[in-house]
Amino acid sequence: MITLSVIKADIGGYVGHSSTHPDMIELGKEGTIVSMRLKELVGNLNKEEDIILKDYFNARYDFARSMLEKMSFDFLLEIPNLSRMLFEELYDKQISPKGFRLLGKTKILERHITALTNKFGNLNEIISASEEKLSEIFENNEAIDFFNKEINRLKEKILLGKDIR
Repeated sequence: MITLSVIKADIGGYVGHSSTHPDMIELGKEGTIVSMRLKELVGNLNKEEDIILKDYFNARYDFARSMLEKMSFDFLLEIPNLSRMLFEELYDKQISPKGFRLLGKTKILERHITALTNKFGNLNEIISASEEKLSEIFENNEAIDFFNKEINRLKEKILLGKDIR
């Protein structure tokens, strides 16, 4: 003799389970939207982390990555700990990024970004570079004008607190 058991679960339908309650459908839609948004946010974290490490530790990228992987979450929350371990500096000393991350958010070509960071060393120097020095990187005045417009657009977005993706 074979015994067959069937268990029916109440998943939020109306009495009789012939249809789904409208609130459950709405929650399903919201859940899908939240899930998609979470994937969008988390999906770019590894890329952003790589760019930030490249921005501050270009030559010592592998060192910085291995140090971060060894640190506990609580240790990472303490800025002096991070500064001392990664930058080998006190946390109150100014440290400027090379510019890969912010310049990468503009329409400036990647080869120009690489050339700019190699020539000037950091974002502050790039932003304050004279047209004469920029002409060593860019082919013509139109490219320099485009660069200046992109930098001004980036500065404006930062000052207004807008998203700079």
